[in-house]
Amino acid sequence: MAGQKKEIDNIEESIQSLAGDIYIQIEEKVAELVRSSQKNQEITLDAIEQHPHFIAVKNTNSEQLKHIELTQAQSEATIKEQQTLIDKLQQESIRQQSELQNNADLNGAKLTDTESVLKEKLKENSELVEKVKSLALKEEQQTKTLDSLNEQLKTLSSEVSQLNVIKDNLTKTDQAKAATLNVQNQQISALKDQLNDALAEQAHAKSEFASKIASTKDSVSEHQTQAIQFAKQCEDLSSQLEKLTKALSDEKAKAEKLAKQVNEEQSKNSILVKSAAEHENKTEELQEKINTQTQELSNEKAKAEKLSKQVNEEQSKNSTLAKNAAEHESLTNELQDKIKAQTQELSNFKAHQEKVEKDNETTISKLKEQLEEFTKAKEALSKNEELTKELQSKLDSKEQELTAKSTLLEQANESKDALVKAKNEMEQQLTASTSNGEQLEQSNKALVSSLSALEQENHQHQSKINELTKELKESNEKITSVQQRIEVNRDKQESEYSQARETIKYLRDENHALNEKLTTEVAELETQLTEYRLRFEYAQKQLAKQSE
Repeated sequence: MAGQKKEIDNIEESIQSLAGDIYIQIEEKVAELVRSSQKNQEITLDAIEQHPHFIAVKNTNSEQLKHIELTQAQSEATIKEQQTLIDKLQQESIRQQSELQNNADLNGAKLTDTESVLKEKLKENSELVEKVKSLALKEEQQTKTLDSLNEQLKTLSSEVSQLNVIKDNLTKTDQAKAATLNVQNQQISALKDQLNDALAEQAHAKSEFASKIASTKDSVSEHQTQAIQFAKQCEDLSSQLEKLTKALSDEKAKAEKLAKQVNEEQSKNSILVKSAAEHENKTEELQEKINTQTQELSNEKAKAEKLSKQVNEEQSKNSTLAKNAAEHESLTNELQDKIKAQTQELSNFKAHQEKVEKDNETTISKLKEQLEEFTKAKEALSKNEELTKELQSKLDSKEQELTAKSTLLEQANESKDALVKAKNEMEQQLTASTSNGEQLEQSNKALVSSLSALEQENHQHQSKINELTKELKESNEKITSVQQRIEVNRDKQESEYSQARETIKYLRDENHALNEKLTTEVAELETQLTEYRLRFEYAQKQLAKQSE
């Protein structure tokens, strides 16, 4: 466009210089004709009109007028075609901008269709690039047309010089030449007006182009602000994840302390189970927080992807603008630097994402350690079951001892009955035989003392039996309570273990899926960046060739 403007200015200057030369030559020829008319005889108008040279000049002027009118019509048609093409391109640009804005609005609600939309926009941008290339070719053709017009103007100048030579021998030729010059001046004025209109339209298009570039700069600055806010949000998420990691460490210390209490005090089984339940609840709360933070991180990642797509769209727009005008190469370089900065931000985000994945792996390892601690607690409960079995065996042995003592008591009762029977028999013998009274009395006293001793021993055995029965009952109650607690704890621990295993499996699957998704998205982004970089380098080479 700058070269075309320069050529138009050169044409205008050549036309003005040509007109000045023609006016000077006309004045000189008129003066010569006046001087010659004073010397020569008067020539009539009919003789001039019937002169062969005048007729030839008249025919030549008619042909030149037709040629100039034809050239003017062709120029007007070419200018109209160019104006129509410019209008079409402006309408296409407006349509592209509206479509880009609509696609940008739809990207928030249809993230899954982003790739297809981006491909369509790339295809449309490629078509626009082809149209721009065709416009450049048409501009070259227009330049060639202007060159041909310059050649035609030069030819006309030579023909005018020849006409001036012919006018030296004719007295009436100055009037015809003046009329011809007036027509040519009118045509030149019309061409000047058309050129001025074309220049005004070009200036208007240039101002619109500058406003588009300014809006693009504002959009890029807004994207940079969004990128800074995104980095700040990532830092906040990192600090929150560090706090959660610290809280998990504290909970791990509490769990270790509870495990020591389990090993030291087996009688506080219920307290351990309650504390383990509280710890599990806290762990679940922390896991929910981690899931929330992971979701927020996914949302931030989606924002980053959206920002990256917007940056890619801005890069495509800027590449198209750079292809349209060579004078905006410096702006294109600035946009390239901004794109590199956005690429660096994406790399930083990838590193931050890897750090978050490592933190998730650390959390999973901590959950595994907690699962091992729960396993140790389960082993401690198993030891309690073994102790309960030992207590049961001791109770069984006590029952056997009680059974043996009961047998002895029955034997003692039988002996007592035998002694009572013997006493009765001896009393009968005492009644029957008084001669042996003293011996019988002594024997009776001995039997009474033996009976008292047996009764006392029987009473002691009965007390021991009652005590052992009471102990057996208490032991059975304790065993039943311990067994119930063990069953409750076993069911609860099994449910907790299954939940922990499912949570670990879910986190592992989610982490694996997230890694695959991130790897795929990063590869796609790198591919797109490489494609845009190659296109940009190709555009720079094309611009360099055009500038040369």
